Amino acid sequence: MMDRKSRPNIGLIGFMASGKTVVGNALATKLQLYFIDTDTVIAEKAGKSIPEIFAADGEDIFRKLENEVIQEVCRLDSHVISFGGGAVLSQTNVKTIQENTTVILLTALTDTIRSRIGSSNFRPLLNGNSATQEENISSLLAKREVQYRAATDFIIDTDDKSVKEIVDELVRRLQH
Repeated sequence: MMDRKSRPNIGLIGFMASGKTVVGNALATKLQLYFIDTDTVIAEKAGKSIPEIFAADGEDIFRKLENEVIQEVCRLDSHVISFGGGAVLSQTNVKTIQENTTVILLTALTDTIRSRIGSSNFRPLLNGNSATQEENISSLLAKREVQYRAATDFIIDTDDKSVKEIVDELVRRLQH
């Protein structure tokens, strides 16, 4: 495995609504790097939104597209890459991400995630009312936590912090 300093990209992993896209954009701007969000690339390739992919084609097709996109974007240099919340479900993805990025896990509590998601219909794995949504968040977080932590170089908690505070903390940690 390449050492941290020689990896050309910064990869953000974590659960949906942990701040990967917003923080990734701000971090890329601050470091004068390019930003890319794998979910956006997947939607562009498929010609439909993530919820539409899940509804029309199912999660398996989405994960196949996700794997392809991760292989593509990890070949780039000088990027901050936001990976979808389920990217770590594939060991192939994890290996590719680890080899080509400094991997940062952004975390948030269930209540924070639920608050950030609000009444969004754009989260196909969280269908249902607010009680069901909270159960789904907790369940998915519990299932993925080990994979997130195993894939990461370091962890940043995003609860009760501004985007600027998170980016400043990331920059400090990346310099060490």
